[in-house]
Amino acid sequence: MKKALLYIPLLILLASCENEVDGPAWPDHDPKLVVTANIRVEGDSVQVFCRVSRTMALNEEFRIDRAMVNDAVVEIHHDGEIHNIPYRTGYYPYDFDVNYAGFLPRGSSGRYELVVRKDAMTARSVLEVPELPLTFDQFKVQWYDPSNRESNVYYRLSTPQNRIRYDLIVEGYYSGPGGGWYVIPFGGRPLIEASYAAYTEGTFRLGYSHPEQERMRYILTAISPQYTAFQDSRWWSGYSGSPFEPEEQNPAFNVGGDGIGFFWWELVGEPVEFSY
Repeated sequence: MKKALLYIPLLILLASCENEVDGPAWPDHDPKLVVTANIRVEGDSVQVFCRVSRTMALNEEFRIDRAMVNDAVVEIHHDGEIHNIPYRTGYYPYDFDVNYAGFLPRGSSGRYELVVRKDAMTARSVLEVPELPLTFDQFKVQWYDPSNRESNVYYRLSTPQNRIRYDLIVEGYYSGPGGGWYVIPFGGRPLIEASYAAYTEGTFRLGYSHPEQERMRYILTAISPQYTAFQDSRWWSGYSGSPFEPEEQNPAFNVGGDGIGFFWWELVGEPVEFSY
């Protein structure tokens, strides 16, 4: 009984210390446009893909349909002209995960400026696309198992541009019913992962995806370092982690102004074709 009496003053003291706890004091929200965009330069045309969303306050319930911005003004400034990139239904969230897409003619300048406007916010980014030959120094196709329609491919490629990623698109052709050119996957890794050497060479094995394939073509592409930064960023859904981690784990955005995000270029070379 004495022990019980000893606890009574303690309970009274704790009860007198009770305070109502307010909701969390969220920091002030600095609204930004979130922009992920790229231009694909092929021959005399430039294809543009752009995804625009917005940052949301910490006390705002996040839903992807509320974050997407489908009524922005998206422009590419190139060669003294302004090209409007329209909103495209049927893209997001179906095929390319973008909500703006369009084409423009390739001019003589290598400068492309992206401008995204929404209400009082304007996001900007500028790319300088270099002149790259995008041709192989050597390229040989050696059949090693014709019965399985597989081959070894040897290549040698000059790589004067540091930190540029080189990929290879392989396509096959069939002229029969429902035929045409179609992409043949081959391993899923880039041909060159941001090379610093003067040249690179290697081999890869390639199988055919159609038993009556008649022709093949190989198309070399180059992608700017901003694409690698986009992939390495902790903001990208393919990686774990947090955007609040140290800066060295979060590559710097190249979209500025009232926006954050990445803008990169891709150059597509002329196809190298083989018939058999």
